[in-house]
Amino acid sequence: MDRDQCRASGPALRRSLAIPGSSVVIVIALGTALRDFIIVVRS
Repeated sequence: MDRDQCRASGPALRRSLAIPGSSVVIVIALGTALRDFIIVVRS
């Protein structure tokens, strides 16, 4: 089941990356994760 889910998420992920709006969401998510990582490293 997990293998099928991974196979199904591949094309969907590629499709979502092609949409400019979702790439903005990804950038924001990465920025937030990076900020959290920096906070953890400093503390």
